[in-house]
Amino acid sequence: MGNLSGAGAVVEAIIKDSQATISSPPERVRVAEPVQIRKSAVTAGGIKNGYINIKPIDDFWPSECLGGNTEPASKHLIVDFEGVGRITTDISGRHKHLRSAHQATIEFFQVHKLKAGDILEVIRLKAYEYRIRPAKKGALP
Repeated sequence: MGNLSGAGAVVEAIIKDSQATISSPPERVRVAEPVQIRKSAVTAGGIKNGYINIKPIDDFWPSECLGGNTEPASKHLIVDFEGVGRITTDISGRHKHLRSAHQATIEFFQVHKLKAGDILEVIRLKAYEYRIRPAKKGALP
């Protein structure tokens, strides 16, 4: 029959060598910053004039993306309107709205059939990149 005990020892050695050994728990490594979300309500004026009320979330935007009343900011944001597309814009200093986003905002309101009082989520994806989407029904601001 041959030498089975020798073969068994070889198999045991192979299995033992293939087993992972951990001497301590693995170190956790952050692969991304935590997602940050703010909420804002749709207003009747916003629907009529194509803007999102971002005054309540003023602290959420990088200060270098805040322009003057007519002067553009030194840096722009990338804003993804869910279901519509991405735009680049800065923030108007006087009115605190996304300066170049009127058309995208109007289309966003239409695509999602939003009305005054509906809640939006503004999600920071990266330092200068955001996504705006309707909040799930029943979500509080």
